[in-house]
Amino acid sequence: MSDALFNDFQLYLETAQVESINEELKLLGVGCDICRVGRLEYLYEKWGEKIGVRILSPQEMSIWITKKKSIHFLAKRWAGKEAVVKALGLGFRKGLRWREISILNDKNGKPFVQFTGQTKQLLVSDKQQVKCYISLADEEMQALAYCVAFISITPQPSG
Repeated sequence: MSDALFNDFQLYLETAQVESINEELKLLGVGCDICRVGRLEYLYEKWGEKIGVRILSPQEMSIWITKKKSIHFLAKRWAGKEAVVKALGLGFRKGLRWREISILNDKNGKPFVQFTGQTKQLLVSDKQQVKCYISLADEEMQALAYCVAFISITPQPSG
C-alpha cells in the first residue's frame, strides 16, 4: 500500500464530517450507484470473461462461473463496488482495487462486503475498522446498490 494513499485516507478521516453513533462508532458515509445491465452486456460481448477477471474478486469469480456468467450478477457487483467506494469517500483512482472488494452473500442470501489485500490494510488496523453494509437490487435493465459505511476507532492509550 502506498504511503500517499494511507496518508490521504487518514487526512480524510480527520477532516470528514462523520456522525458519531457513540464515542467509538462513527458513520463514515453513504454511497449509491445504479448500473445499466446493458452496459455490462456490452462489456462482456467486447471483452468476454476478462471483464469478470477485471472487476470480480477470486471468490466472486467462482460464484459468477457457477451462475453461468450471469450479467445481472456482474451488474450488481459493479454497482455495489461503486456504492462502497462512494460511501468510503475514496475512489478507485485513489488506489482502491475492484478485485479487493468482495460482495458476497451469507447463508440467508444477505449481501456483505469483504476487503482483502491493500484495501483491507488501508481500512482495517488495530486502531480502526471500517464496516460496510450493502443492499443490492436488480430489474431486467438495471442494478442498484446502496452502501452505508461505518468506522470504529479503538481508543489508544495516551502516553
